Amino acid sequence: MPVKLPSNTSNSKKVGHALLSLRANERGTVAVMMGFLFPVLIGAFGLGFEVSNWYLRTRSMQNAADAAAIAAATNGSSNYNTEAGAVATQYGYTNGTNNVTVAASNTAPCPAGYTAPCYSVTISSMVPLYLTEVLGYQGNSVLNGAREQTLTASAIANKPVIQQPICLLGLDTTGTAVRSNGGPSTNFTGCTVMSDSAGTCNGSNLQATMGLAHATNNGCGIKGLSYVPVVPDPYAYMASNIPADLPTRCSNTYPQESKHGSTWSGGTTWSGSKTLSGTASLATNTLICGDLRLTGDLSHYVVGREFAWPISDENHRLMQRIIDQCWGFHGRVASREQIQVQLSFAHQREWLDLFLGWWEYGFRAWRKRAPPDGTLTFLCELGPKEYAMTGADGYELSDRWQEAQMLMRLVRELWSRIEREDAAIADDLLRNPGTG
Repeated sequence: MPVKLPSNTSNSKKVGHALLSLRANERGTVAVMMGFLFPVLIGAFGLGFEVSNWYLRTRSMQNAADAAAIAAATNGSSNYNTEAGAVATQYGYTNGTNNVTVAASNTAPCPAGYTAPCYSVTISSMVPLYLTEVLGYQGNSVLNGAREQTLTASAIANKPVIQQPICLLGLDTTGTAVRSNGGPSTNFTGCTVMSDSAGTCNGSNLQATMGLAHATNNGCGIKGLSYVPVVPDPYAYMASNIPADLPTRCSNTYPQESKHGSTWSGGTTWSGSKTLSGTASLATNTLICGDLRLTGDLSHYVVGREFAWPISDENHRLMQRIIDQCWGFHGRVASREQIQVQLSFAHQREWLDLFLGWWEYGFRAWRKRAPPDGTLTFLCELGPKEYAMTGADGYELSDRWQEAQMLMRLVRELWSRIEREDAAIADDLLRNPGTG
């Protein structure tokens, strides 16, 4: 009986039909594509994550380096690096901790236009690698066999210039120009003590706001700085006015000089007959050894220098230097534009109060240095209409006599108040001698 075999042609058709169906079927294509894309996506996300993290950390490190460099420059002393490290720690970066390095220097090269010293702070931090290794990035450092990335931030700061009045200046450029031993009551508050060589203050910082020295500063000033530039003698230009034989003529003594009548204290009065031989030069000039006693007419300084309002601290200090040498005062109130203002005018009150303040300073200074039987002269010197403000008719705008009476009353009240305060202080010292 004949057997019927399957047809090869029929099977081939079935296989071909199945292949055509598979080709047309797109199910599972996304999975295959994602299989190829996942490594790329992971690498891209990893790179973005880590680079962003590096940027944020570097920005934080830069803030810390900026602050630490400013702190080091402001400190300016031998422990500037300690100051820089302490500030960096406040930002979370401590040298030697968590793979962090903080390095400070006071010999950094200064940018153009700046004068040494310049202070630099460099902060370095090592961070581990995460997903960037998928892309084959190996970092730039190795720590304990592991690949790491080292991030760095640097900053440079210049030592700031601090404007401070120098109340004590030692001009000797060798040795120790300023030296103090003890001095617990010395008070240079608001002032700077400066030595053009070394400065040493034992037992007290002199209560100076700042103590500066061209060499080493030891203990001078609440804030002490060493190795600052030399401060030149501000009166060097006057040296040519000093007679060459002044030490001989003044016997190397320079006391406070004053004149009574026609005689200077400490001078030699000629009496009897004197014989002059050879060539003699007689002049009316008098050689004064020591400080002159001045009469303070402060109004001329205000107008002459055109003091702006409000009066600056520098101008106050200059006026006080003059007042410290005054043994009498001429009473007149000026503004920067006018040598004599009307005391009774309300808008001139600020200038009147200014002069009353200066006179009070002068009265107190005089009482400290004058002998017990001394006399202070205060002259109400209101000038004629050429001094005062006048109207279109040429007459003064106020009554000069009444203003002189007003000025006399104000000054007497001021003097009486100072007397009462001094008496109260003296009485307190008698009752409590240990408080002085």
